[in-house]
Amino acid sequence: KPKGRDRCCQRLLSCVKLRSVDELHKVFTFLVAAFLANSFFVAGKNVGTVLFLSVVGPEHLTTVIFTSGLCSIAFGQAFSALSRSRTTTQVNGVLCMGGAALTTFFFLGATMLPQKLPNEGGSSLWWGVLLLYFGIYISEDIMTMFVAMQCASVAQSYFSVSDAKRLFGKVTLGNSLAAMSVGIVIGDIAKAIGTVQLLMVQSFLLLASALVNCYIANAYADQATGGKKKRRRAGGGDSSSEEPWWRNWLVLAMGLWSFTVIFTKTMYEYQYNVVAAKTLTAQEMVTITGYLYAGAGIASTLINISGTDVCLATFGMRGAILATPLALLVASAAILTNLSIETTFVGRLVDLSLRWSLNNTVRTVLWIAVPAQQAATAKPWIEGTVKKMGQAFNAAVISVALLLAGGNLGVLSVLSVAFCAVLFACCIRVYDLYLHSMWFRVKRRELQHTMFEHLPDDSHIRDAIKEKLIYGDTVAQLDILLHMGENFSDEDWEEFVKRFYERQTAVQLAVMKLGRKQPKRVKDTFLLELMDKPTIDASVLQVAILSCGDRKLHGTVASLQMHLGHIRPTVRAAAAVSILK
Repeated sequence: KPKGRDRCCQRLLSCVKLRSVDELHKVFTFLVAAFLANSFFVAGKNVGTVLFLSVVGPEHLTTVIFTSGLCSIAFGQAFSALSRSRTTTQVNGVLCMGGAALTTFFFLGATMLPQKLPNEGGSSLWWGVLLLYFGIYISEDIMTMFVAMQCASVAQSYFSVSDAKRLFGKVTLGNSLAAMSVGIVIGDIAKAIGTVQLLMVQSFLLLASALVNCYIANAYADQATGGKKKRRRAGGGDSSSEEPWWRNWLVLAMGLWSFTVIFTKTMYEYQYNVVAAKTLTAQEMVTITGYLYAGAGIASTLINISGTDVCLATFGMRGAILATPLALLVASAAILTNLSIETTFVGRLVDLSLRWSLNNTVRTVLWIAVPAQQAATAKPWIEGTVKKMGQAFNAAVISVALLLAGGNLGVLSVLSVAFCAVLFACCIRVYDLYLHSMWFRVKRRELQHTMFEHLPDDSHIRDAIKEKLIYGDTVAQLDILLHMGENFSDEDWEEFVKRFYERQTAVQLAVMKLGRKQPKRVKDTFLLELMDKPTIDASVLQVAILSCGDRKLHGTVASLQMHLGHIRPTVRAAAAVSILK
């Protein structure tokens, strides 16, 4: 290619922070896959609920939510068994093709049977229509979740850890684009072709996803990283795995967090669906719900781009942890004060926007504080089973609460406010548990240095670690120097080095070794001063002498010549090497 085109291409790639055209092609391919999967998700969350409410009615909504929760647990077990012996693309292919066939089946059933529940209850036709739309709701509820989840699993298995850190933000842009675009146009599509016909649109989306999935499996076969994990040798690895995860208070608090967020989300959804079904037509409900997902996509994108960083920089990790329960508490109180389609719309918008952005980021950071083996065991329960069982539990709670309250939807807002208040109180404690767990992992040397790239820029955390570095015991100082020494600011480091001669020899040695890697950490004047200290340990002196040679400090030649007569041969050898340099 002409050199001018090459330079132009490199400039474009550098603007989007990509390294090559091949990497651009790969990111675009996975972005398209994410767009198709999330388009199916947004359409399904809209169509399944609207069809059920317009045909069956809101009186059976709690029953179908409860049934869907139980079915999702059973489907999750079957899905787990399917995933054990197959690659992520194979599982995704089966899921997409099976989902397309199932959606087509429901479309044919909806076109052949009446689109209104017959008046004669108990007849075979009545049961047929009821079961069909129960199946549509449950299928949409389960398939949307697993298709979106498996698409993410495919992406995770085709990117290395370092590439994922750089590129996943661009890949997940497909999710936000799908939420915005599909949310805006789905109402117009429903008006043009009808709500039932949206089922076939979903089938085509799944077929397109299957084609992209097949292309990924063939084009990037040599880049797949998803394989069986090697077992740790006995006596190595994460020693905290000896403790079961249910004894970790941070994990239990995150379980309560998951349950409460799902509880509140279910309450918002139920109130919104019932109020909307009474005041809107099916097509109007499709349009309004589409705008809901579009608004959530836009809001979550803005939060991901700048809101999360601003929240962490301004309020620290504690503020980021408390943001979700506080926002849900305010939204629940607003719905309690004025139950309407507007307030329930805003409540769902707040819930979706935070769950797709800040809430996910904070929970990802919190999981880093959990020992690796505990996290691997606990995550499927906390992020999977708790949510699925919570959905079934919530349906039962809604039924009982409405029965006791005579059908008054306001009682659900009272429950939401109560649960959010409990979550807010719990999250106040979560921050202290997080700090304690992080420091516990650092002391046991269970965290690698690269993992600290994921941690937020929280001044409270930085101050706590700085205090441990300056005033902690020898083991604490060595652990911090080993894992985080390179990340300390110049000001914090200078304050620590001021008390260099009061430190233990092992700590002095760690400081000098880090100074060899990062010369700006240990100044030349400090090395010159150290060379003339008669009481300094020989091991520390040896590293200081080698640092002088690395930096070619000609002013130290006289001192180096003097150390050629040192009693320790290692010091004499280091002095000779530095003089030669």
